Amino acid sequence: MPEDPIGRNELAALTRLVEAAQARNNREFGIVKSEPASLQLEVGNVDRKIDALTAEVYSGNARIIELLAGLIAQGKHPDAG
Repeated sequence: MPEDPIGRNELAALTRLVEAAQARNNREFGIVKSEPASLQLEVGNVDRKIDALTAEVYSGNARIIELLAGLIAQGKHPDAG
């Protein structure tokens, strides 16, 4: 039985459509899959920045307390200017 060229062309066209749809779905799924991962990295970066800022604030507060304690030890009132 001879091959049907029209049927073969139709099958090839349908195959290309299915493959294109699969590629598009894989790409879109990859984007959806990568978004949570990149968001997780961003949250981790923000957490580290907050931790560093908190450490800076604590260090600054400790320095202020040190200076105030020094003034008090010298008999000076911190509010007296």
